[in-house]
Amino acid sequence: MLSTLLEGLYNKTTTIISNFEMASFEQLEEVSQLRSELIEWLQLQSSNPLTVKQKEMLQEILGYDDLVFLKMNQLKQEAARQLGGITQAKRQKDAYEFSGPNDSFLFDRRK
Repeated sequence: MLSTLLEGLYNKTTTIISNFEMASFEQLEEVSQLRSELIEWLQLQSSNPLTVKQKEMLQEILGYDDLVFLKMNQLKQEAARQLGGITQAKRQKDAYEFSGPNDSFLFDRRK
């Protein structure tokens, strides 16, 4: 079980790193989920020590953390920009399509 989780996480992480600019939110989400599962498994099986190979794989995965977090922040900032653009466009549309009182009349008074 541990080897399967670790190898899956390693493969997904290295795929993201090799295609860093093209990495998608879904890929990052999958890596995050695999990391969570691995951490849970390690906490439950703390009595079983890791092999040297597993430790090396884990260290290599941890070495990619900064790049993975960088990509997550890039995607977060891109989403915030797009959301801001949508909000601004909605405000402009609402201002253009003012739906104030339509049945008002103006009367001028003579002095």
